[in-house]
Amino acid sequence: MQNKRLVHSAMVYTMLGIIPLASSLILAPIYTHYLKPEEYGLIALANVLQTYLSLWVCLSLDGAFSRFYFNNYKDKKKTNEMLSNTLITILLITFLTSILLFFSGDYILKSLFGNTIFSYQNMGWQILFTAGFGMCYAVVALYFRDSENVKMFAIIAILYFLLLTGCTYYGVVIAVNGAQGSITGKMVGTMAVMIPVLIYLFIKCGFRFKLALTLEMLQYSFPLFIYGILAAVFDTMDRFFINHYFNLSVLGQYNFAFVIASVIGVVIASYQSAVNPPIYKMFLDKNADNARRLNELLKRLIWTALIFASLCIVLGYYVIHTFINEQYFASISFIPLLAFSFIPRAYYIAWSYPLFIENKTKALPVINSIS
Repeated sequence: MQNKRLVHSAMVYTMLGIIPLASSLILAPIYTHYLKPEEYGLIALANVLQTYLSLWVCLSLDGAFSRFYFNNYKDKKKTNEMLSNTLITILLITFLTSILLFFSGDYILKSLFGNTIFSYQNMGWQILFTAGFGMCYAVVALYFRDSENVKMFAIIAILYFLLLTGCTYYGVVIAVNGAQGSITGKMVGTMAVMIPVLIYLFIKCGFRFKLALTLEMLQYSFPLFIYGILAAVFDTMDRFFINHYFNLSVLGQYNFAFVIASVIGVVIASYQSAVNPPIYKMFLDKNADNARRLNELLKRLIWTALIFASLCIVLGYYVIHTFINEQYFASISFIPLLAFSFIPRAYYIAWSYPLFIENKTKALPVINSIS
């Protein structure tokens, strides 16, 4: 009975977890029709910048939130206080960062990307607010996932998908605003979901901020932040190099292949969403012998990566030739390498669970540095 419930939960969270990426996949044929590879290259730069800004405004408090949640999951008052505190911290960092980058953003982006079109005043501030409210969405989704509230998790996931897709479609197709339309649409869609959700949660949980709690969570999360930065460098250095040594057209081709292969990463993350609560509870239950069940759950993670990497390689060729503008056919050659890269990543996730659960997060930056 417990296994059936877990399988059902895994399927539900996998489907819901794919929803944010489903927006990018549904819009991919539209992008290739309305955007030249050069404009898709600008969207690649926007995604790279959003990766780093998301890490900065959150300082990996999302990772700390899950770990601390399971220390207090039987105490509703404490978990509500922790949720409110984490969301307020992210919003404060986003606001303070926006002030700092108002004066220095253009210089920083020009130094990093060497592109005058991709400036803070044109696009950067919108990416910052997308990152800030997007990380609030991530924490809220974790809260509903860890509390096993599938209904609320589903509602915000579907709303996020509909508004993000709709606003981005409007910006690119109806407003005919190219890459700028996509970036603005993502910001508007993210904020349109999160502002009402945040108001609802602050009314329900209270508007509570305790610096001591934030500092306690940061002790756990700061090594994760360094680890996340190193992981982001590892994941984005390819696009930095392509932008530097080639041109936006080549970057656009590569980024399109990256979006297709990212399906595998989202499926893996969705499987994690389903199994994280039981895995954490089993690891923390020192009195029970859960080794066999843990081993089974983690083996399924590896098989999920293998199966979806294979499917991505086989189906990617046909999908691109059938639905995508021929300007992007060169993307096909990148897909096998990108797809296979997710298999060792799945092994890494499986073996790193004890480090997270036993609060050994200081080892993670060392591992990523060696990587």
